[in-house]
Amino acid sequence: LYRKGRSLQHVDYWGIPRSFETGFLTAEEYQQEVAEKKIPPCKAKADLTVAQLLYGFVRFFDREYRWGSEAVSMRQPDRRDVGDWFRLFGSIHPEPAIHVEDPIEFRDLNIVLRRERLAQLKEEFNHAVEMLENGCSLEEFLISDPRPDVVMIPFRIRRRYKNRRRHKSLELPRLPELK
Repeated sequence: LYRKGRSLQHVDYWGIPRSFETGFLTAEEYQQEVAEKKIPPCKAKADLTVAQLLYGFVRFFDREYRWGSEAVSMRQPDRRDVGDWFRLFGSIHPEPAIHVEDPIEFRDLNIVLRRERLAQLKEEFNHAVEMLENGCSLEEFLISDPRPDVVMIPFRIRRRYKNRRRHKSLELPRLPELK
């Protein structure tokens, strides 16, 4: 639901000047264009409650989303493979990660997601589905405490030595000048 041709000139995350797509329809523009029959109305069910929408959201990410190989996009709300660009420019995690397309700037929003937070996010989606499937009300769900931090198995151990001796470099012999 966007109109091509709307863009903003600005500097991206990496400091490179470029054009950002800003052609998203506002709610008012969408309703007006549907009323004028310029675009078809949304085919989604309009009779779902907030609780049902929330359950569908968390269930999708817990059970259906293909972590590491699928990208989430608000700009184009369909299911699509990540592609090489997201694999190259997203955060590198030892386990499959979430890839979220920035709706304004072409980048993967997972660049700010640390490994521990990724594991916690997956745990929270799982816990949310369990709670809602066990009859938890929306109010109970919203006021519930988060799960305890997920304990991570170290992926790489970094050893930092304080006051470590540095090796002195050896002076190389000078080569004789050529005549």
